[in-house]
Amino acid sequence: MACHRDGFLRIGGFDETFRFSAAEDRDLSERWAREIGPLRHLAGAVVDHYHELTFRRFVRQHHYYGRGAVHLARRRRRRGQGRPRSEPLHFYAGMLAYPLRRQGWRRGGAIAALVALSQVSGLSGMVAEALRPSHQGPTE
Repeated sequence: MACHRDGFLRIGGFDETFRFSAAEDRDLSERWAREIGPLRHLAGAVVDHYHELTFRRFVRQHHYYGRGAVHLARRRRRRGQGRPRSEPLHFYAGMLAYPLRRQGWRRGGAIAALVALSQVSGLSGMVAEALRPSHQGPTE
């Protein structure tokens, strides 16, 4: 994402209460669209966002994504916005089936297992954050 500095400052920049580097970009995008104007896709723009992930870091990152999603839902509720839309179950089934169709059982199965692990890890983060009282900020 790239934006004008003036607009970034006008909407308050990134909300630093998102302490897990998870969902703060979605929050910024929603506030930008509401307060500045529509976001635009620039087909030629390339953003390289690489994380060197061990198995443990992969699980932790997706756990934090789940925590960030709950924090974002709380922020949206405080702003009087609706809840984020949940995807139907067939969406998740499709996420698991896609690598199997494209890569076969061996490689596709490994990718599908990582997709499933990412979803379980995200769900664990959602549960962890949902169990925290909403008046407390997220913890590290």
